Amino acid sequence: ANETSIVIQVGSIQSKHIIEDEYKIEFLQAIESVYQKPLDLRLTLKGERVAFENTKTRTSMNISKKFTFDTYVESDFNKEVVEMAKKVVKKPGRFSPFYITSKSGLGKTHLLHAMGNALNDEGYTSIYIEPNKFTKSIQMASKEGGNSITDLADSYKGYDVLLFDDIQNLGDRSVTLRVLFEIINHHISNEKQVVIVSDRSAQELSG
Repeated sequence: ANETSIVIQVGSIQSKHIIEDEYKIEFLQAIESVYQKPLDLRLTLKGERVAFENTKTRTSMNISKKFTFDTYVESDFNKEVVEMAKKVVKKPGRFSPFYITSKSGLGKTHLLHAMGNALNDEGYTSIYIEPNKFTKSIQMASKEGGNSITDLADSYKGYDVLLFDDIQNLGDRSVTLRVLFEIINHHISNEKQVVIVSDRSAQELSG
């Protein structure tokens, strides 16, 4: 523990998500009772390095701070989608999945990061997902075997919002798509937010 946080190590990703999703309030109340002051709770896997200096910035993953709504150039052609993106930020899960399509170079990636930063300000957790890195992580999990792919999928399910970039680049890789569909279905069935951008319409996606 430090002055603002306490770290509890857990044995699996599943345990981590169960505590975060179902018992976090009870844990925080117990910690406050023991230490006589409110402390932030950090859950880590055994062997995971603890970095207290990142405690206040762990609400989102892979979000670039330089891309915000304030720096996003609005015009007639994108005004409607920007307004919708801001509605999604205010009420994640109400409009899910939120699918954005346009030609390359028109600001879709910027918009995803802007949403991530705004969601962070609203107290929600989000993760920006780049297709090549996503596929590579699944390939590595496949080689490891065991429950690695399940653990990988579970690691995404704890976020309030998934921000998928260039989803057309996932192609039709069967294992990748199976994991992708599992994650997306989990979020939609749990009324969490999914945002997808592509340079193709949904009907044109392969796989």
